[in-house]
Amino acid sequence: MPLAQYLSMVESLRSLKRFALVNQECHNGFVYFRDTAAINRLKELLRFHNTGEKPSEITIKGGKSMSDKRFDFTVYQHRDFLMSVRGPDGSGWFTSRCPVCEHHGGDTDHNHFRFIESGAFKCFSGCESWKIIEWFNAMLNDREPKFVKDDTPGEILDYFKEE
Repeated sequence: MPLAQYLSMVESLRSLKRFALVNQECHNGFVYFRDTAAINRLKELLRFHNTGEKPSEITIKGGKSMSDKRFDFTVYQHRDFLMSVRGPDGSGWFTSRCPVCEHHGGDTDHNHFRFIESGAFKCFSGCESWKIIEWFNAMLNDREPKFVKDDTPGEILDYFKEE
């Protein structure tokens, strides 16, 4: 797709980082869509252009969102606590070392944890969401995390109950 055409089509989607030019493959005045994620972005862009339907934020199956008003927290807000943060990729996801895996001596390749700006997150080694939140709460309160459910408020455990 010609670069000028792409820029005009994404003009009203600037808030979605996955459509930012820096996240696209560009060469010689053209934007290329070569992999599955890029093709899906193109489909969303064309649907928006043709119907006005805004693209939805993509979430990984099983990812938890912290956009609930009971919790004034997103992983993205506190990403400075994480090690080796990279991204966002073309779909808006950041990758880093999982803080719970790290606490237990794991994730030595620094790629188990994914999160997006809007709040969803996921550990691909299976760390429970409440443990990740407990780790962040501990860091914010300058204490060691307590990975015992008895020490975690019931409201948080109910919200992050693994399905």
